[in-house]
Amino acid sequence: MLRQLSVLALLISLLFGLLTKTRSQGANLLDLRSERVLLLTAHPDDECMFFAPTLLALAQDYHVRQAEELTSSVIEDDINKGPPVFSLCMSVGNADGLGFTRRDELQQSLNVLGVSKEKSWVVDHPQLQDNFTAIWDSHIIADTIRPFITDNAITIVLTFDGGGVSGHPNHISLPNGVKHLIETTPALSDLRLYTLVTVPLWSKYTGILGPALSALRMPQSVASILQLIGFQSRFMLKNFGDPDGTPEPPKMIFISHISNYVRALRAMQQHSSQLVWFRWLYVTYSRYMWVNEWARIA
Repeated sequence: MLRQLSVLALLISLLFGLLTKTRSQGANLLDLRSERVLLLTAHPDDECMFFAPTLLALAQDYHVRQAEELTSSVIEDDINKGPPVFSLCMSVGNADGLGFTRRDELQQSLNVLGVSKEKSWVVDHPQLQDNFTAIWDSHIIADTIRPFITDNAITIVLTFDGGGVSGHPNHISLPNGVKHLIETTPALSDLRLYTLVTVPLWSKYTGILGPALSALRMPQSVASILQLIGFQSRFMLKNFGDPDGTPEPPKMIFISHISNYVRALRAMQQHSSQLVWFRWLYVTYSRYMWVNEWARIA
């Protein structure tokens, strides 16, 4: 009984700590002093429904670095410029004929998330339209995003993975387009691609428990917790990864604190044309409003 109470107390304290402080693991891979990051999305509202923890963490990290390195007179000017994070949305989301409205809503949302108008763009290509049954052509995606990447010296692209979080075929098309771009453009051979990890359905809707559950999956967190409750951590860590016992590939993990979650909600509220009942359920229970895990695609 005492052991169970200890575990419960540990989980509560872990959750409290996570909700009051933004955390990132592997974030040193995104050194904002030397990298230029492009978030590639399919539709307006993707940026806040799926990627808000990352955008907010990168913006916060940038301003902290600037405060440490620059004089106060320079900080003010630099904050107005914002972090070297860019956004490219591949459609105006015109499936319901609201493309013009949704384009404006996207910029309002990005303003809340810290991406300025000068660093964000929306594409309205006839063959890249919002359609839940359409797989977008990788060649067209590559040709479309190439000038944005080269003209802005982008070094890292963040986008969906092969599961697309929700299984939307437009989402799933994006990483294929980026991979095709890298494979066919020698000048961009050093461009790095990170994809947002699609989690199982049971994990997708853990809501406020998402930060604690994600922290539990980090090897050092698992080890410390197992040691506290008396298990052999080596046995559990050996199986921490794929079923065949191979280690899980390193991931970048961004975990929001509660004030960043509230800010993500404010960003979603800018998409007033999309705020139907099931989206309210999503932002209430979705793990992606709290946690982003990224895997690098070689």
